[in-house]
Amino acid sequence: VFLPILGGGSLSPEVPFFPADVARCLAALPAPRLLVITPFHLRKLIEADIELPPVAAILSATAPLPLAVAQQAASRLDCPVLEIYGSTETGQLATRLPCVDEAWETLAGVELRPDGDDVWAHGAVYQTPQLINDTVELLAPTRFRLIDRKAGMINVAGKRSSLSFLNAIITSLPGVGDAVFCVPERTAANETARLAAFVVAPGLSRAEVIAGLREHVDPVFLPRPLVFVDRLPRDGNGKIQAAVLQQLIATHISKQV
Repeated sequence: VFLPILGGGSLSPEVPFFPADVARCLAALPAPRLLVITPFHLRKLIEADIELPPVAAILSATAPLPLAVAQQAASRLDCPVLEIYGSTETGQLATRLPCVDEAWETLAGVELRPDGDDVWAHGAVYQTPQLINDTVELLAPTRFRLIDRKAGMINVAGKRSSLSFLNAIITSLPGVGDAVFCVPERTAANETARLAAFVVAPGLSRAEVIAGLREHVDPVFLPRPLVFVDRLPRDGNGKIQAAVLQQLIATHISKQV
């Protein structure tokens, strides 16, 4: 919001959701245009393969941008792709150019420091150090790799992975329009944790989706069950809220147990 205001630019008053609306809003703005978008909406915009006006840069936020989507967007729109990382508590604290480097660089004056199993953000912009609620791999005080949200780390049969990684894999499969992994609550204390997934893939069978996943993930992370739905209820930021996901589980999975 402040960038166009302080820079003397224009800001679209709309919040377009569908690709055609994004294209229309971009066309209504003067060049140079900055497209601020979520990974989910950027993927849908590229898949739509519609005519778009020239864009000077793409700024992605709210979730890590898969490399394949970043590369497709950079090639399709012939512009750099930038990501920002942060949280409600920390504000924006790092950026990266995903087509150049997978690692994140903190903003000037911000450092990340480990303390036991936690990582804290330190800097003059914070009255007190701020806890990073994600699992990160520190490469230097100002450089890190983002693994996943702490709540997104999973352990199935003694093997570890992350929901973000699994979501990136399943949504990258040809024919999959949208998908999300989840961990339904166990019905018994001694029951082994299992994964489930909801998928929008009208042209694919269960066997085809599972076969595609087998090429990339350990068998223990294959979803049981795999539920086909017409659409996934994402919000304006392209996210599926926890309460909504729990409702999907209650409707499609819990009744089967």
